[in-house]
Amino acid sequence: MLSDGGNCVEIADLGAVVGVRDSKDPGGGHLDVSRGALRALLADLKRR
Repeated sequence: MLSDGGNCVEIADLGAVVGVRDSKDPGGGHLDVSRGALRALLADLKRR
């Protein structure tokens, strides 16, 4: 889990994909993203 000022995101290995959800609303559903898409997102965030 990553935390920054109360904004929390959880990621989970779901086998073929990675699940991403808001840790403050675990019943609110999650996004399934490919590992490549998550890598690209994290790389882009690091460049900012």
